[in-house]
Amino acid sequence: MSLASNVSNDATVQRSCDTNIISVHPSLELRFVFEPRKETSCCLQIMNKTNSIIAFNIKINQNKYSVRPSQGTMPPCSCRYVIVKLQAQEAVPPNMRCHDMLFVQNTGITQDLASRDGEIDYLELFEKAMADKVVDVVRLPIVYVTPEQ
Repeated sequence: MSLASNVSNDATVQRSCDTNIISVHPSLELRFVFEPRKETSCCLQIMNKTNSIIAFNIKINQNKYSVRPSQGTMPPCSCRYVIVKLQAQEAVPPNMRCHDMLFVQNTGITQDLASRDGEIDYLELFEKAMADKVVDVVRLPIVYVTPEQ
């Protein structure tokens, strides 16, 4: 799944791990220890650096990965841990190269909207935020490493 078709060139897109709204860790790339026919996971930390409530939405190739939670809200100056799982793959990719990316979309929201966390339509929220050009996007390349690395 390519996010490029979902993100307009006019939207605010950050290419680093650090925006005015959030920081993510790891900051340069998401690393998975790759072993054929084994599921593996890693942890992503998202930090809200603002004094406001934010919503986040994580986009990734859902045929190969799962993310929990993939969306949610965060209080001011808070931290959220996200588990990203690489589903078991039958074969090692050529030269262990991976061209996948993980995208963390984030935008500020109101207290009223945040109080309805379980009722928020994140797809609609982020479509509107993208149209209004008020979304930051953190982009993390995904890297496969061998168990020895």
